Amino acid sequence: MNILKLTAFAGVSIIVSACSHRPLPIDVTREATPYIVKSIRCETRNAIRQEVVELFRRVGDEKSHSFTKALADEIEAGRASFEDVDKAISKGQVHQLAADIYDVYDGYAVGFDFELTMREDNDESANANFRLPFTNGEFTLNLSAGHNRQRQNKRIVEKSDTFRELFTTLTREECEADEKLQRNWEFPIAGRIGMAEQLRTFLALDDALKPSGARSKLDRFLDELTFTTTYMGSVTPRVVLSPPITEKFHLAEASGTLSANRTDVHKVTIAFAAPPTPPPDPDPVEVIVLNLPSSVGVARTKTTRRRQERRVRVGRRQRAAAGAESAKRQVQRDLRRRRIEVIDRIRN
Repeated sequence: MNILKLTAFAGVSIIVSACSHRPLPIDVTREATPYIVKSIRCETRNAIRQEVVELFRRVGDEKSHSFTKALADEIEAGRASFEDVDKAISKGQVHQLAADIYDVYDGYAVGFDFELTMREDNDESANANFRLPFTNGEFTLNLSAGHNRQRQNKRIVEKSDTFRELFTTLTREECEADEKLQRNWEFPIAGRIGMAEQLRTFLALDDALKPSGARSKLDRFLDELTFTTTYMGSVTPRVVLSPPITEKFHLAEASGTLSANRTDVHKVTIAFAAPPTPPPDPDPVEVIVLNLPSSVGVARTKTTRRRQERRVRVGRRQRAAAGAESAKRQVQRDLRRRRIEVIDRIRN
């Protein structure tokens, strides 16, 4: 009997706890919406950082460039920020191949479209059977009643960033906990969702590691992830009374059902975009030195070339920043176009 009581109490507890006035993600994931959004942005940020680390390390090994390889170790250990990388590139300390690809990364953008749908169904029903025996037969009366409630909440959040903005608006301290975040098999949206693989796929399809003249620009790249989790619970008590030795109108049987269903559909669409193809870097200025000693001419030529290279790097960085804003707008357009496509598909 104690086991039956415990089972009934557990079932009622599940049903009562599932009932809420307005379903929210935090009810089941135990994480609020801002945390969910920040967590995926941090996962993306960490994936970008790791791509830069692997890029610098690979170029450092292949080109035997010790500074570039050492800088990769510093970034991975958290001792070098991307401001430090910018300064090293502007000074010409990073190998040119790594600097060129880094500038390509600097022009990318990513956008997230979250659609979190929570639905609860809470149903209650009761049945009672009454009997009135008489000489030649029996009169029966069956009564039933029910109370059904349904609540649904759809929360939509859109967020887009350039790759650089992920490092200027999110600090390493904010994202440190997310580096150790594991996959959440029950509610995946609240854990790691595999942004590193999505980033690598996008970079490979966009030919990010090829020279700008040999790259095949990717028109559109979206991943649409849908995670569905459903909880169900019910309690069905029933009472059957032994036939009394009486001819009075009496309750013969009574039963009831309490049930609750909670379905969470967490959808996130992720879009990456590349900037428009930038114009090629200007050719180095040809330096002509007349009527000067050879040593002075060589010195001035080297100084002028260094200044020209610095201007090229600054110009490239400015174009990357402008291209990143363009890519960000493209991400926003892609996400909105996708939403329109989904709506049209539902209507048709």
